[in-house]
Amino acid sequence: MTAMRSCYGVFSYQLSIINYQLVSMIVPWQEIPPETLDNLIEEFVTRDGTDYGEQEIGTGTKVAQVREQLRRGQASVVFDDVTETISIFTREQLDELDRSSSS
Repeated sequence: MTAMRSCYGVFSYQLSIINYQLVSMIVPWQEIPPETLDNLIEEFVTRDGTDYGEQEIGTGTKVAQVREQLRRGQASVVFDDVTETISIFTREQLDELDRSSSS
């Protein structure tokens, strides 16, 4: 359970820096070339400002956790048309962004 909370810490940080209406497209992660997906996930888990709590977790473990979340449908790769960036969001974050943009 700690590993999943660690990964969610990254996602929570990502959500906290986004305060605009999301104009985005979910990119099927299965269609991203494996090397590109690995690079995307690694860049995501090593971004400045991420906090994994008291216990340090290795980059390889973090990448595996995010890949598993993608596989289970608990996270999605999202392309933001406004900023022309790509990132990873949990299903809960996407639901929250959807609710806030429709308010």
